[in-house]
Amino acid sequence: MYISSYQAHRIQILSGTQNAILSGDPALLASPRSLTASEITAIIRGERSADLYSSINNPNASWAVFSVRYYFSSRGAPITEPRETFALPGENSVVGFANGAEFSAPFELILEDIKWRKIILPIERERLKLFSIESRDVVFTPGDIESASSSVLATLVNKSPFGFWNAPITAILYNNNSLVGIGEYTLSQFAAGEERAVLIGVGNIRFPVTNVEIVPRVNMLDDGSLML
Repeated sequence: MYISSYQAHRIQILSGTQNAILSGDPALLASPRSLTASEITAIIRGERSADLYSSINNPNASWAVFSVRYYFSSRGAPITEPRETFALPGENSVVGFANGAEFSAPFELILEDIKWRKIILPIERERLKLFSIESRDVVFTPGDIESASSSVLATLVNKSPFGFWNAPITAILYNNNSLVGIGEYTLSQFAAGEERAVLIGVGNIRFPVTNVEIVPRVNMLDDGSLML
């Protein structure tokens, strides 16, 4: 289990256990370098509630994390429900809970049940290169008096040669270099070559938004993700 702690703006990797999904020549299966995590960003929503965000980085060029469970804790006690994600080679992905988690600093990001997979086959490397979902016409709309919830409108274009049964999309909102909000949306049955407009709810954003980053994520190594 990996624990990344927010204490005086520092991340500490305290301990770790991990599982590997191994295949191919055992001589090629060197151990992967550990996942790393960024500082936890806490956006205060109330006297004892906050939206919590961090990012997970996979520094390995030839290892993928096929699945990892993560959650936030405070003073040793979980404060969010666990969720699962993946981490492709070289990928840096934002994770978070924009739900006003009850908190008592310091916060920790807990990563557990990490399942690694060695990238050996050329077809797997080629598949990773073929993933391409582009975004355009991205517009942020702040909430008004009638509706406190803000939103992001964007058009997504699937330029991959595959369709995807489910394509999770994350909208990451910044005020200059500071993360101020995040929203999630899942495209269903997103065909190759298709264009689709999406409206992503991002909650009540209390800070000016200067930039919106649209991040699509699909586990290209999972055949079950692809409409083959």
